[in-house]
Amino acid sequence: LIVTAVCRLTAGQTCNPVPNSQCACKMSDGSGVMDMSPLADNELLSRQGFKDPSDDYHTYFFNPCKPIKSLEGECAISENTASCQQGGAGKAAVYYRLGRQGPASYTYIPG
Repeated sequence: LIVTAVCRLTAGQTCNPVPNSQCACKMSDGSGVMDMSPLADNELLSRQGFKDPSDDYHTYFFNPCKPIKSLEGECAISENTASCQQGGAGKAAVYYRLGRQGPASYTYIPG
């Protein structure tokens, strides 16, 4: 699962965690804050999930700000689940945690 955040970083610039926020980081040059909190309550990403267009078998769930708690299996029992993969459907579905919550930070690495 790859999540792309659209921002403008230059070489050596970082976006550092904002205190008390899982979803925001402040640009090291003072140019602003990248805030992903509008995605926190996105029904499609964290509850309905989305399918890979090239793969009908897997469904992916993601919430960059709040732990996903509405799923089953490994995703339900693991604390701070940020992303999850569902394989199959119905009673045969299997869930795998792909990532966990943590403070947001980004670094531009050229090349």
